[in-house]
Amino acid sequence: MDPWDANFLNVDIVFLLDILIAANFMKIKVLFNKCCKKIYSMSKGKSSEEIKHMLKEICGLTDEDLQRIADKYEWMARVD
Repeated sequence: MDPWDANFLNVDIVFLLDILIAANFMKIKVLFNKCCKKIYSMSKGKSSEEIKHMLKEICGLTDEDLQRIADKYEWMARVD
């Protein structure tokens, strides 16, 4: 990733998700893709349970929130 982009996206996960949502809403594909790459790099090597813990603790998602997401996206329900 370009150093400027890496520095720009060097924010906490909650703010990064806000940028991702805004980029998607405004259809800024390049920014959306860079946010996705950053989130991927943050979660690379972690189990699905570790990622769920990160979402629960850092983002404040509840078990019900995670279940709604898993119901919508089947791949999230897979076990490592």
